[in-house]
Amino acid sequence: TYPSCNLILGLDEWHQTTRYCRAAEMLGFPPEAIRPVFQVPAEAEQRATEILPDLLPPGEGPVVGLQIPHRGSRRHAVRAWPAENVVALARALTADGCRVVLCGTGTERAEAESVKSLVPGAVVSPAVPLAVFAALQSRFDLFVAQFTGTMHLAAAVGVPVVAYGLDEQVQGWGAIGPQHRNIGAPRVSDIPVETLVEAARAVLAGAAGRA
Repeated sequence: TYPSCNLILGLDEWHQTTRYCRAAEMLGFPPEAIRPVFQVPAEAEQRATEILPDLLPPGEGPVVGLQIPHRGSRRHAVRAWPAENVVALARALTADGCRVVLCGTGTERAEAESVKSLVPGAVVSPAVPLAVFAALQSRFDLFVAQFTGTMHLAAAVGVPVVAYGLDEQVQGWGAIGPQHRNIGAPRVSDIPVETLVEAARAVLAGAAGRA
């Protein structure tokens, strides 16, 4: 959030990922792909394998991770999708047969527990180290989140995402690749629930086709 980290002087690549990949290439380290990549350590993979059977609801439906928006500061609270929309989205996904995993820490986790109480079948992801969470994410069929760290982590472990937020966040931080959907609006609260539901269905249908 420091101005010096976000300042662009002159004509440049606005998207942060392609911008830094270009810089790396100019320094002699061209990336294999213009996308973030996170390699999950073996011990984290093992821990996720142990956790997953007890975490997931029964059934064969696709597993969808749903990140609870952060509301811990005034700046984030203004940008956060309304809590009632999160509940409505979770209900719509479970009605489609998805197994919904609610994700969050701190106050986000408290909201996740509240959503769970209102949406039968939804579960809350356990509090685990970041690498283990990435390993759990890699087992998801889809991850839905605003533009936050866990969204980028999902994309970095190869999981399709539906990312949503402000228009400028799409421009600067959108997930790169045809398997993803980036949804923006002048105000986050203006994004309809049905828009995210339709995007999730499209991504899951595409993933099923690729499989």
